Formats: sequence, C-alpha cells, structure tokens
Amino acid sequence: MNNLIRERKGMLILSLLVILLPMGLGLFLWNQLPDQVPIHFGLNGQADNYAGKAFVVFGLPLLMAALQVLLLVVTTVVLKYTWYRPLCREEKEYDELMKRIGMD
Repeated sequence: MNNLIRERKGMLILSLLVILLPMGLGLFLWNQLPDQVPIHFGLNGQADNYAGKAFVVFGLPLLMAALQVLLLVVTTVVLKYTWYRPLCREEKEYDELMKRIGMD
C-alpha cells in the first residue's frame, strides 16, 4: 500500500495545489468580494443560494482538499484489501499479484 501512495504522491500534491490555488486568489481579492457570494444558480441563471465569503474562500477549498485525501486513502485501501482478492484462488497467488502491482 505504501508503494501506491508513494506513486500517487506527485499527483496528490499537484491536485492539492490546484484545489488550494483559489484560496490564495480569494485572499488577494478579499476586499473586492461581496459579503455574500452566490454559490448556486437555478435553471434560469439567477443565484438562489449564497454563502459568506469566508466559507467560499476557505471552507470550500479545504473541503475539496480533505475529500481528495480521503478518496486517495479509500481507493488505496479498497485496492489493497478487496478488489483483487476474488481474482485469486490461493493466498500465495494473491501475495504474488500484490507484489506485481506494487502493493506489497
């Protein structure tokens, strides 16, 4: 499992930077943002839900970053413990498969 996380480390860092980049932009433009920022629009294009600018600038990017890390951990655990096991008839065959895909 550690090999898989190491292999995905670069992609994780890159995606977290992209996710957190709007936070820096929000801080830069903080004084220009309205106190209530539209966060949802109806079919007619009109805003129908608002949130405070602190939530939009900090909360949403942090929520997306936490979700990114959570999904990495969940997919790694699922791959390690459940997905490949039904393909193997014996424990030794499973162990060999895990070594081949770098999840030993």
